Amino acid sequence: MPPDTDWERMVRGLGALRLELERMRGERDAWQETAAHNLRDTDYYRTLLDRMARHFGTEAYRSEDGVVHDSPLRGKVPDLVDRLKMERDDAVAALAGKLAFHADQLRIIVGLRDRLENMETLLCAAAPLAWAHGVDVDGAHQWEKQVKALIEAEAKADGR
Repeated sequence: MPPDTDWERMVRGLGALRLELERMRGERDAWQETAAHNLRDTDYYRTLLDRMARHFGTEAYRSEDGVVHDSPLRGKVPDLVDRLKMERDDAVAALAGKLAFHADQLRIIVGLRDRLENMETLLCAAAPLAWAHGVDVDGAHQWEKQVKALIEAEAKADGR
């Protein structure tokens, strides 16, 4: 086989360069697609942060030196969300305390109602016995009326 001529070596070299150029174009296209994908992701998350920031008002737009910017300071949003969560947790704890207090009050009221109903039963039963034995029961009769009125008022308040 005769030795390669300069021309043949140059043609083979150009073929190799063409293959390398195609490989590099493919690599460039892959990097461009990666960059475009990252840009879309960045825009998406920036939009989410901006939407959250609007709920915090001026605080999300104010820098540490007091300057209010046109766009939100996205780095502040996580701290603002943390602060909001702490405020919510405190409010829930306070509400739970109030609910417990009101539940205790309700238990007391129910207990008093039960005692009033028991008193009504006793007074209703005792009045005829007292009358039968000649005891002046006008005072007891007045108590009976008051107890019945209290029970009826409480029943109306409960919607019964």
